[in-house]
Amino acid sequence: MSTNLKNSLTDDLIVSASFVHIGQPVWDGRIPRTVIGIWDSGVMDGTSSLLGWRGISYTATKHDTEYIVVYARSGDSIDLSGVPWGDPSVNHETDISDHTGRYLQIRLVLVARTAGVR
Repeated sequence: MSTNLKNSLTDDLIVSASFVHIGQPVWDGRIPRTVIGIWDSGVMDGTSSLLGWRGISYTATKHDTEYIVVYARSGDSIDLSGVPWGDPSVNHETDISDHTGRYLQIRLVLVARTAGVR
């Protein structure tokens, strides 16, 4: 899967996001029904003159059995580890204007259902 993200503040492209497993692989004779990959962006600094964040948009090449969930969080400190993620969105364009902090981080969660699973 390929994904391009655009920082709406600077129009810079985040060229790719890689989805990899977390922890050790688990081997089993059964085919998994759902595979999940998580990608977290670096923390973006809107600078002290930030008026507000507008949105997140992305273009993705994916199968019909895959979807992407977008989360965002923001705060006034570069350390966002204690800040909860906002509500999830499955839209290609997500309004994040309710995030008012200077620093912003986004999370993409790829959910892929295996072939033949309904």
